[in-house]
Amino acid sequence: MMGLPCLRVGGAFFASWDRSNAALLVKLPEVEVDRLVAAGAAQSFSPAGRRFRQWASIPLDQEGEWAALLDRALRYVSELPIEPKPRRRRS
Repeated sequence: MMGLPCLRVGGAFFASWDRSNAALLVKLPEVEVDRLVAAGAAQSFSPAGRRFRQWASIPLDQEGEWAALLDRALRYVSELPIEPKPRRRRS
């Protein structure tokens, strides 16, 4: 994912490590990301100014919450429908 080390389940990303900010990135429902940001427990993940609505950046000072957030992200992404990969057309 954008050159960052990441964790996947079923081929889909659910967590990553942002080296530049020393923050855990987790994929969660947008409403949960908004709630974490509003509570000051996370920041929106917005590389190059583009907000990824389902990704929260969890800073190092929230490290005590990382395990629970990783579990939640894993469950969330595991429950998403698997999107079929586009088939390549033969010439």
